[in-house]
Amino acid sequence: MTTTDNKQAAEMAEKSSVCIIIETSKFNVRRAVPRSAVRVDSVQDGGAPDKAMLAVGKDLVDSDELRAIESYDASTKAWLGSRAVPDELLRNSAFRVSVDALADVYEYLERRSKDRKPLVKVFRAAYPGLVKAARERLGALWSPAQYPDVALIEQAFSFSWRVVEIGVPGEKLRSVSRALFEKEREKAESAWSNAVGQINEALAKGMAQVVGHLAEKLGGGDEKPKRLRESAVKHVAEFLDTFDQRNLTKNADLADLVDKARKLLSGVDAKMLRGDAAVRGAVARGFADVKAGLDKMLEDRPARAITFSDEEV
Repeated sequence: MTTTDNKQAAEMAEKSSVCIIIETSKFNVRRAVPRSAVRVDSVQDGGAPDKAMLAVGKDLVDSDELRAIESYDASTKAWLGSRAVPDELLRNSAFRVSVDALADVYEYLERRSKDRKPLVKVFRAAYPGLVKAARERLGALWSPAQYPDVALIEQAFSFSWRVVEIGVPGEKLRSVSRALFEKEREKAESAWSNAVGQINEALAKGMAQVVGHLAEKLGGGDEKPKRLRESAVKHVAEFLDTFDQRNLTKNADLADLVDKARKLLSGVDAKMLRGDAAVRGAVARGFADVKAGLDKMLEDRPARAITFSDEEV
């Protein structure tokens, strides 16, 4: 991609999307254990370690109810990740969402916020019993001062989101200093230019994951695949269906591969792939070609931390 193309792609991504930041909180059960409370014995083939080099922790409660809330929050972010791309300009639970998908995303988040509240109430109801069990299990490490009153425990939980804009400060900065304004403008352009590569790479990696997973299930296509479930095919189809919303840079090469994958799966389900050798062979070969195309896109790129949190199917 040339510098001009990259700049145009950055402008398209900026104009056609917004950044949504998801913010959640919960009762933090992890606490440090004072080193004075830790007894360190000698270990095999060595003496006792220096306690100053150790960090020991405890859990205030052991709660399936709290783990259910954590799982709920993770699935919310996973859904959003399937309809957006991680926003590398902000990171930390930030997602870049197409303006075309914004209404659906808002509706989903409103629903998830509402449905999260009963889970918090379930934890609140279980909380007194959890504290009692913790007192017995923690023994001398139990400290009542670390446990909020049950009437206040729900205040530890929150779920919210906000839309933020990333760009160059406007006339206010220009009025202070034209030179400073130009420096910040250049920084913003550079950040967006880098974001283009990160968005494209995230999409390519995400597609390579789901395509590769199904291709592995199909093998060479000559033999009946093992444990090919409908969810595996549905997972790929959902990625392909939502790709256009996430292709913020209008990457034509990726779009071509997506179109090829869509045609391969058109009218095909897991039952056909298990039972029809001809269909299975055609899809297996086609997906192998798509995966090879994605690998070629990625092979010369430096490794980045940006990934999709697709669940295993």
